[in-house]
Amino acid sequence: MRHPSILICILYLLLAACQQEAKKADGEMTETDYLEQGRQIAQVSFSAVSARLGKALEEGGVAKAIEYCNLNAIPIFDSLSLAHEVEIKRTSFQLRNPRNLPTVGERAALKKYQDVIDTGNTPDPEVVLDEAGRRVFHAPIMIQPLCLKCHGVIGQDILDNDYQVIRSMYNNDRATGYSPGQLRGIWSITFPPSDQE
Repeated sequence: MRHPSILICILYLLLAACQQEAKKADGEMTETDYLEQGRQIAQVSFSAVSARLGKALEEGGVAKAIEYCNLNAIPIFDSLSLAHEVEIKRTSFQLRNPRNLPTVGERAALKKYQDVIDTGNTPDPEVVLDEAGRRVFHAPIMIQPLCLKCHGVIGQDILDNDYQVIRSMYNNDRATGYSPGQLRGIWSITFPPSDQE
């Protein structure tokens, strides 16, 4: 059975989708509309996963949180993708799940965001065209203090026993060694081709 907060998120997205469909039918979707819709989808997706992840962390520590992510994160994003008729993905240069391997366009976005951060600035979400001419929303995912329990420095932020649990579920894990404020990865939300194009 789906968690109630996920159902609420899906209902919210369906309502937003209806509003966006009306704009599409009238040929009114602008770049600003795509940017706002991407922000909403990313926020709802983050909320759907993080609420349950935080609860799993409280109930069973890193081991339960990692198990939750391993079993539920992709199905939640798949459900939200289906509800909103987009492709929702998180990707990074330092992957935990190999299913999230970045495309050429996502690699360019990751590099661009890292370059912005390296100059001391804050990267902004953007909408770009992918190789197939579809609009793709990108937004940075930054490391927060709570993220360090699973993505920080092994032996310092991540206990050795917890890292063994991570490795048991993700044997090629490369998603550790982060500090607060670093770029963890990006949201990549791909919209279907517009009928107006």
